[in-house]
Amino acid sequence: MKYERDPLVIIVSLLGFVAILIAQRLFMITHTDSSGLMDMDIGMDGSEKRVTVDDSDMSGDMDMHK
Repeated sequence: MKYERDPLVIIVSLLGFVAILIAQRLFMITHTDSSGLMDMDIGMDGSEKRVTVDDSDMSGDMDMHK
């Protein structure tokens, strides 16, 4: 029904959604290395901090809310 009344709103919102997805994908490609690690910050001593995701840790959090 919204498309029949004002198709420009739907078209612009879909284009915005696609632009966000493309920007997110480009960011992830350019900011992660081949092992899936992402440099988050460089410490004062020059050491790098890395963030990894471990799916096994997340499964325990969901079970606590049953």
